[in-house]
Amino acid sequence: MHHEESLSARRIGAATGYVLSYLVFTTILFLIFAFFRGHSWPYLKVMALTAPIAVLGIAVRRLLK
Repeated sequence: MHHEESLSARRIGAATGYVLSYLVFTTILFLIFAFFRGHSWPYLKVMALTAPIAVLGIAVRRLLK
């Protein structure tokens, strides 16, 4: 039973880490766009730009497993 709890906690931790790293990456990219372009894109547009990159990363990881 302890082993099952450990796997569940690992999955939750991995998902949380992935979401947090996605948000940090998106925020940094948003700030870079705002700094270099003078006017920034809306945050949701930047999220839409980075979402396919995240999905591609997940697909490559599953493909190489």
